[in-house]
Amino acid sequence: MRWILIGSMAAALATRGWAATGAQCGEILQRALDARNPETRNQAVAALSLASGRGPLFVQLEQMLQDKDVEVRQAVVASLANVKSESAAAALHKAWRTPCLK
Repeated sequence: MRWILIGSMAAALATRGWAATGAQCGEILQRALDARNPETRNQAVAALSLASGRGPLFVQLEQMLQDKDVEVRQAVVASLANVKSESAAAALHKAWRTPCLK
């Protein structure tokens, strides 16, 4: 619910001509990745999948393969599959070889 509110606030700012800076966007995204609610983390993973197949945002996406919630890890796998880059393929192979978290 909080993620929806944050997204709505960002959209409202954008329509008024106020754009969030890259640092502000990164901070919002990091808070969503660290959230207790797995649905919020799912949405953050989906947002990360829209980023490039390399760089710091990709590294964050790859790190989310270690999330404690299986649905979040599934979202990461789906996101990595959509990225279609060599680094995403390597991350998927690594995840495939890693035993499931219990």
